[in-house]
Amino acid sequence: MEASKFRLARSDFLNRGLDVLAADGPRSLTAARMARELLVTTGSFYWHFSTVDDFRDELKRFWRDDIVIGIINDVREQAKDPGNVLDEIGRIIRQRGTHRYDAAMRSWAKSDRGAEEIVRSADALRGDLIARVLRDAGASEEQARDKSNLLAAAWLGSQDMDDPEYRFKLMGMITRDSDSNS
Repeated sequence: MEASKFRLARSDFLNRGLDVLAADGPRSLTAARMARELLVTTGSFYWHFSTVDDFRDELKRFWRDDIVIGIINDVREQAKDPGNVLDEIGRIIRQRGTHRYDAAMRSWAKSDRGAEEIVRSADALRGDLIARVLRDAGASEEQARDKSNLLAAAWLGSQDMDDPEYRFKLMGMITRDSDSNS
């Protein structure tokens, strides 16, 4: 194994951890696998994380805070037209491929209480942020809540479909509808 010539950050392990989780599930989240993926020794892994369980716990929070909530907040800060925020969120999720992490976290949550709690809190935060975006775009409180719930149901319900692009089509149909009904 060729050792890396630069020092890796915690975020390097966490980002790669999401890729490993999405590809091979939570059992693959080991120090040896992470070191192999990043071409470093396991000592580099343990420099950043005291145990594999600490890494896994931090990975769950990283997904929620940096991926789910981070994307929404990044778009909200950069958007010039509140009416386009939801379409832009979908575009970035598709461009970055982060939707596969969502499915992996939900699968992990079926067997891990900590992952279940993180997914539940991410869903609540996501719902609140999306409702706020819809209110900023002119929707009433009730419309914003209803559209946010509809988006969540469509997102969750479409995860097991053979065509992952269909999820984005559903999101687009709902967000375009919100422009005409708000």
